[in-house]
Amino acid sequence: MHYLLGTHIRNRYMDEKQFLNQKYSPEDIYVQTTDRQRTILSATSQLDGLYERETDYPTPDSLF
Repeated sequence: MHYLLGTHIRNRYMDEKQFLNQKYSPEDIYVQTTDRQRTILSATSQLDGLYERETDYPTPDSLF
């Protein structure tokens, strides 16, 4: 579900409106979660859909 939401956001804000860059940059986007693993995994899944896992954003493995 979160992955699909990320792909929807990518289609709208990268492809249609060209508002976000195709490559992840911490200066362009800020993601905040609680310290619960389920919320971190949900955010990571959404980023996977948004950036197609080609970039260097933090992953749960690097956080736990």
